Amino acid sequence: MHTQQLEAFGYDAYGNAPDLLAPKDAEAIENGSWQRADQHATCEHCGLFYRQHPEVQGARWLRRTCRAGLVKL
Repeated sequence: MHTQQLEAFGYDAYGNAPDLLAPKDAEAIENGSWQRADQHATCEHCGLFYRQHPEVQGARWLRRTCRAGLVKL
């Protein structure tokens, strides 16, 4: 998505929009409760690549895994 479009939705140039974060996601980010993963790594639960999992609303740089974990690609 183009940067100007993201900014219209409240995101900054880095994909952050703190006002859109769910409280649980904000806490996980604050605590560093996310893992790094290669975008080509496969999810142990569904077998899809992590890049195919949904972005976290308010933190586009994170993906939500099937088991409700957060990964940064």
